[in-house]
Amino acid sequence: MGRKLDLSSAFERARELFMDNLQLLLAVAGVFFVIPQLIVGFMTANAQQLDTLLEGATKIEDFVEAFLVIYQQYSLWFILLGIVTFVGTLTILVILLDKTRPTVGQAIGIAFSLLLFYFLLSILTGLATFIGFMLLILPGFYFAIKFCLAPPIMVAEKVTNPIEAMKASWNLTKGNSIMIFVYLLIIGIVLFVVSLLVEGIAGLLGETIGLVVSSLFGGVVTAFNTAITVGLYQELRGPMTEDLTDTFG
Repeated sequence: MGRKLDLSSAFERARELFMDNLQLLLAVAGVFFVIPQLIVGFMTANAQQLDTLLEGATKIEDFVEAFLVIYQQYSLWFILLGIVTFVGTLTILVILLDKTRPTVGQAIGIAFSLLLFYFLLSILTGLATFIGFMLLILPGFYFAIKFCLAPPIMVAEKVTNPIEAMKASWNLTKGNSIMIFVYLLIIGIVLFVVSLLVEGIAGLLGETIGLVVSSLFGGVVTAFNTAITVGLYQELRGPMTEDLTDTFG
């Protein structure tokens, strides 16, 4: 069972992790988040077909159909973007959690070794969350919270079995699910408001510069959100003296 969550301590852990590793995190974010987003952004920005497809669209189905057409047109690039993002997220987790203090190159190597396991974990947690939302919405939020610490557990404790990582996350969040939800909700709202301001400024700078600003901000936010998750994990895990993978609590 996890410890009682101290939100201020969890945030302070995340802040220290982010600031202490800022240069490394920004470098990783630039390579794995910003540059790929810029490439895809410039490509899709030139997709004049989207404007044509959206012309006269009034129903949600029309918008979904339009974006599906664009997704099919650039599906390979979106898939590659997803893979690169996975590697980037894993690399940041390794940098923040691996006690051997690996170099960026070593962290990337470790990330690639975990990529398949992390991919399977993402499918399983995503599927569980999706089913939860299909049931009554609230179970979706519950599953998302219960499994949110599975990625840092996989990296920090070398639990490559996705099911075991999910079990450990389930047990580690026991008794703190509501607090975690509130914590992540507050951070999400703050980042959303800031992102609106950034997007507003980016929109005034022209299409190209605006896309660069948005991508840079998105990369920093992704790195920061990963640090937030690691801070939660470290605060709840404490000294590793118990096995969290035995049962779903």
